[in-house]
Order: sequence, then C-alpha cells, then structure tokens
Amino acid sequence: MSVILVSVASLVCLLPALKKSVFPSPREAATSTLVGRKLELPGVQWAPGGASVVIAMNSKCPFCIASLPVYAQLSSLAGRSGGRLSLLVASTTPDISGVEKLLTEHGVRAVQIVESSTGALHVSGTPTTFIVDRSGVVRWVHLGQMDDSREKELLRVLKML
Repeated sequence: MSVILVSVASLVCLLPALKKSVFPSPREAATSTLVGRKLELPGVQWAPGGASVVIAMNSKCPFCIASLPVYAQLSSLAGRSGGRLSLLVASTTPDISGVEKLLTEHGVRAVQIVESSTGALHVSGTPTTFIVDRSGVVRWVHLGQMDDSREKELLRVLKML
C-alpha cells in the first residue's frame, strides 16, 4: 500500500512538468499549426504593400469586446500606414451587423468584414488575431485577449513586415 502511495505522490509531483511538455497552451498550439500556412478567407484581398491584421471575433464574446481598444489602436496604425497595413475582421457568427456596430462604437475601421467559422480558420476560439503577409501566409497568431507583452510583440512583428 505504501508503494502505491509513493508512486501516486511521485506522479502528482511530475504533473506540472508533464503538462508543460506534453500539452501546449492554446496559443502555442495555434501558433505551431498556423504560422507558415495560408489563411483561407474567400473574397479577401490581402494588403498588397505589406501585411494584414485579421481579427476573428464575434459580437457576444466578452474577450473580443475587452480587446476593442487594442483593435482601435491597430485601426489607427493601419490608417496611418499608407496602405502598407490593412485591418480585416472575420465574424465567427452570422451576426456581422453586431460586429460592425461594436467596431463602429469603438472607432475600429476595418477594410473588410467577412463571415467565417472558427473551424474554417483552424482556431478554437475568439478573439484570435493573425498577422498575414501580402500572400495570405500567417506570420504571427494569438488566441485570446492579449496582455501588454503580446500587444508589444504584435507591434514589433508588424514593424518587421
């Protein structure tokens, strides 16, 4: 009986390390499977002079709503880029008018708003933010609401493209 307890105790001690090495975070999983792949959004024109930021969101997602100030910053940056950066939104529900209303209320100007499912985008949730090059290839992706360090990383990656 004590041998079993020692084994279980040893296993419990190893779980944090096992979880880190075997089970990637959702962000790591999205990054590892999407970066370098073409993002398929029918009818979308990628920014010919640089990069596109694609935001997958829906109007009922609290994390999408909380991310609107970041999207407003991206919209402003795109507006000042001289065509080198475009902002696109993919509504993951048929409620495109609800997404348009939210964006307008928060000063977010998107070049294009399209409907797409999370499955078609190969993501597990919203919001998901992609940086896509002029060929439609994903160069950076983040699943979920961004913290300050990820916002800075997003801006740094945009400057490199």
